[in-house]
Amino acid sequence: MTALAFGSVLVVMATIQGSLAPFSSLVSLLPIGHGDPALTESAGQIQHDLSEHQVLSRTPAPLGAIIGDFQRYHAVLAAQAAVLAVALIGLSVLMWRRSNTAGRAVPRAKPLLRLLATAFALFTVIVLVVDAANVSTALNPGPALRLVFGG
Repeated sequence: MTALAFGSVLVVMATIQGSLAPFSSLVSLLPIGHGDPALTESAGQIQHDLSEHQVLSRTPAPLGAIIGDFQRYHAVLAAQAAVLAVALIGLSVLMWRRSNTAGRAVPRAKPLLRLLATAFALFTVIVLVVDAANVSTALNPGPALRLVFGG
C-alpha cells in the first residue's frame, strides 16, 4: 500500500512538472540521433547555440525559451522534492512516535512502525539528493541541457 501511495505521489509530481514545463517534459520523448535527420540536425544546432550561449551578449529568443523552460522544469521538481521531503520527515516522526504507544496494544506493531519510520527517513535522503541535483541543474542548466540534446 505504501509503495502504491509513493508511486501515486510521483505520478502527480510528474504531471505538475509536465504542465508547468511542457517543452522539457516532451523533449525526452524525442528520438534524437535515431532516425530523422532533420531532428538530429536541429538537436545539433541547439547544441551549437548552447555552446556559444556563454560568449554571446544576447541570447536568441528560441534558445532563451528552451533554457527558461528547462530551468523551470528543474525548479518545479526541486520545489516538489522539498515539499515531499518535509512530508516524509513528518511521516517518519509520526511513525516513530506511534511505535512507542502501539507496542503495548499490539506487540507486532512496534517493529513494523519503526521499520516504516526508517523507510520514510531513507526515502527522505533519496528525495533530498534528487532535490539538490535539480536545484543545481536549475541554477546551471547548460551542461545538462547539452546532454539532453545528445552532447
